[in-house]
Amino acid sequence: MAQWLAVVGLVVVLLGGHPSRGEADEQAFVFVDQAGHLHLNSSTVRGEQTRVYVNGHDLDAVFDQLAHLQAVVASQRALLDAAFPQLIKPQIYLIGGVVENNVTSDVQLFDGYNWTMGPSLPTPRAAAAAAVYGEYLYYLGGSPQAQSRVDVFNRFAWYEGPSLNIARAQLEAVTFRGRLYALGGYDNMHALSSVEVFKGSSWAEGPPMIIARHSFGAVVFQDRLYVVGGSNDTHFVSHLETFDGEAWSLVDREMPQAVRAFGLSVFQGLLYVVGGTNNTVFSGVWTFDGVDWAEAPALSQPRRALSCVVYEGELFAIGGAAIESVYNVEIFNGSAWRDGPLVLRGPRHTMAVSHALGSSFTVVLDAGEEQCYFEDVDASLKPKLLDMDFQVTSGGNRDVDFSVTAPNGQLMERGVRKREGGHESNIPAAGTWKFCFSNRFSTMTQKAIYFSLFVDYDNDDSLPSADASMHEMEESAKRVHRHLQTCQRLASHIGTRYHRQIETAEFKDQQVMMFSSLEIAVVVAVGALQVVVIRRFFNTESNKPAL
Repeated sequence: MAQWLAVVGLVVVLLGGHPSRGEADEQAFVFVDQAGHLHLNSSTVRGEQTRVYVNGHDLDAVFDQLAHLQAVVASQRALLDAAFPQLIKPQIYLIGGVVENNVTSDVQLFDGYNWTMGPSLPTPRAAAAAAVYGEYLYYLGGSPQAQSRVDVFNRFAWYEGPSLNIARAQLEAVTFRGRLYALGGYDNMHALSSVEVFKGSSWAEGPPMIIARHSFGAVVFQDRLYVVGGSNDTHFVSHLETFDGEAWSLVDREMPQAVRAFGLSVFQGLLYVVGGTNNTVFSGVWTFDGVDWAEAPALSQPRRALSCVVYEGELFAIGGAAIESVYNVEIFNGSAWRDGPLVLRGPRHTMAVSHALGSSFTVVLDAGEEQCYFEDVDASLKPKLLDMDFQVTSGGNRDVDFSVTAPNGQLMERGVRKREGGHESNIPAAGTWKFCFSNRFSTMTQKAIYFSLFVDYDNDDSLPSADASMHEMEESAKRVHRHLQTCQRLASHIGTRYHRQIETAEFKDQQVMMFSSLEIAVVVAVGALQVVVIRRFFNTESNKPAL
């Protein structure tokens, strides 16, 4: 409303006068009073107020519809956020770390507005790694004293999972092409180059990195697994390595400066290295596009042992330490850093940060870019359904190309210039499924895509068996297990529909505001022109004969 009134006011101020109070009771009028307030009223006929129309559109009805739409969107958002706080609303998980020189088991969740406490870890840990694999959040290794423990979070509680084969601290964990990788780290004596791969039930040895390192960064970038920086037993490491699923290779371009204990994330198509130390703590930020390094806006203060994560289209730098631990959050929008909400319970460092738990994601495709995502389907867990939904939420005509490829290489689904779509497969084939989104047909426009991916397993046998006397309790537990799986699937679908409705409502809201503002401006401008023309006709000064 304020935008419309501002537009109308700029034009109407030229009218100069306004009708008397008596005229206002009978006639339609538009004027600006001495206090600068804009008045736009309809006329009064037989004591009843008439309505205001712009190009045939009833403004009161438009306002009523807009208010109703906004109320519906607000009520849906409040209802879903309250009913499914951990299943629907995207969150950042801040796990463990060091607080006031003490290792903590705290877990904090950020929902875009505030930090809240979540379920605590079973044991206090720091210098560990976190990654989402399938439907679960994995928290690997850590200290004090390097350990092999793995804890798993299922949205509601933590439980102990299969242990690593090698005790590790200051390691990295990344999900890449349907596998969870535990990379490098420190075993209380030496830096490690070894890699472990998790395929759903146990850890196996993977291809080792070329350079042993700890306190480094690892992320999936340009369809490869990158490891960056860190240190080993003798020096800081400036080399980058990439993994294509088969073997490691060194990247030609080294880091501008060898650092360790930095934040690493992929943001707006670039690899961001944030802060870190090499005996001097840095506030600098560097970006890598796959070929060259460039300097980006620096943090407001130096940080090491921080964590970085991309959340809702912005880059978060959380915690860390310089001389003392830091508890503030800095948020980068692509051009500048600003302060974010403080974490709870004081400053911390050497913690782990994870993206929102679950299989719902918002990804950004630059012009000419294609991104692929992989999901591993485990035959031992008896898969019965694979379901993927997506919607293009912003950018250009809101369309992308997409494809779904089965583990045997068969193309299961393909769409060209689609705004939304998906794929559903009953009893999906075991192996690694590939989901690709392409914006290669666009030369200028960036696209944002929200998509959800869900795999349903008929894995009651994975629950522990009981003796005959516990049979009834076992059956009850299995029923609860099945219902929870159904709830997870429904929550995933609700999440997709929720984002779709929110984006549609906001888009319609913008359209109504834009076209209504334009229509009002045109009508008032025409009215102003008419007033000026009519005044000239009745301008007595100009009609007097010249003497």
